[in-house]
Formats: sequence, C-alpha cells, structure tokens
Amino acid sequence: ILGLNGPKVSEICFGAWPIGGGLGSVDKKIAINTIHSAISDGITFFDTAEGYQTSETILGEALKSKRQSTIIGSKFSGDDHSESHIFSAIDQSLNALKTDYIDLYQIHTPQEQWPIEDTMASLNKLIDKGKIRYLGISNFSSAQTIKARSFGLIQSSQPRYNLLFHEEEDSNIKYCLENKIGVMAHSVLAKGLLTGKYRPGHRFKDDDERRLFNFFRGDLF
Repeated sequence: ILGLNGPKVSEICFGAWPIGGGLGSVDKKIAINTIHSAISDGITFFDTAEGYQTSETILGEALKSKRQSTIIGSKFSGDDHSESHIFSAIDQSLNALKTDYIDLYQIHTPQEQWPIEDTMASLNKLIDKGKIRYLGISNFSSAQTIKARSFGLIQSSQPRYNLLFHEEEDSNIKYCLENKIGVMAHSVLAKGLLTGKYRPGHRFKDDDERRLFNFFRGDLF
C-alpha cells in the first residue's frame, strides 16, 4: 500500500524517464515491449512526467488495454506552478496516457516562488473533478514536505536515493516513514553511474540528457 490508505502497488515501480528519450532515442516498439515485459514480471506501477519527452504517449499506448490493472503516476514539470499551467498539464497528460484519471499526480520539483498552499489548492480541485486520485511530491526536503502536508494529504514522496546520494535518508525519508507517506526512490542507480559502465572522459550523445549532469563530469565524476 502506497502511503496512508493509498493504492496497492508493486514494490518495484517502472520509472519511465528513459523510454521517453531521457537516455537518448529509444525505438517505440522496444519501449512498449519493455513495458509489457515488466507487467509480465509483476510490475503494475508506472511513473512518468510531463517533462519526460514522449514517455506519457508511449505509456498510454502500451497500457491502453491494461489500464484497470495498473497504477499510473505522473508529474507536472517545470517552474510554472500557476493553476492555469497545472490544469493544462493534467489535460495533456490524460490525453497522452489515454485515460480519464491519473492515480498519483505529483509536483515534480518544488518552486519556492509559487506559494505551496496555492499549488495544493489547485491539485485538490483536480481530485474533486475526478482527474486524479492521490497527490504526491518529488524532490522535496523534509521541511518542504511538512509545509505541503499542512494543505492536503500527501500520499507519496519521490526523493533521490542510492548508494552515492543518500543525504535524504536521515531527514526526509525518516519523516515520511514516521508519517505514513509512501517513498518512491528515484535514480536508484544514479542514472547509470553505479553500473560501472562509464569511465572518465565518456561523452554522451547529444540527445542523452546525462550530458548535462554535473556528477558525470570533471572532479565530481
């Protein structure tokens, strides 16, 4: 169960950033076959986002005959947290995902210039409209989580968590577990850094977003 009285989800969630092109171009047929293979292996929980290029569209095509047996999480992305953008983003996501509701809709990244009470109010309107079932947050600190939670039920939190980057473990993750907020770790292999595949001087292709990440470059790498 994800969070307090939330949906029943598989322990492993399929992160759909790569199939949308985050790691470079992916053949659509291969992406869809990968999704179907994941379902065959018992994965029923899929996470995507407005900002994951074609990810929502591919998921929508792959899951169109499996919607009732899967849980879909998505996120609105970018630095515009106005109600007009949130409402536009949810409609675009629903259309791309070929569904009339999203199980878990998340704030992709906190934006301090937008009052969280206004953002939460907009999201709660979407619950009232039946477009989303549960609210989640991504990349929030424990302090930001506490503040957001005062304006509505937070079902899940999505922190970066892996063997290299686990600074959230003692604060944010601990808070979530103590307050029955589900934890969905992202970047569990540090975007491939922990696989041992990459060496100093590696150059990613121009369509691979990892070329922009500081932990793949220079002294930090």
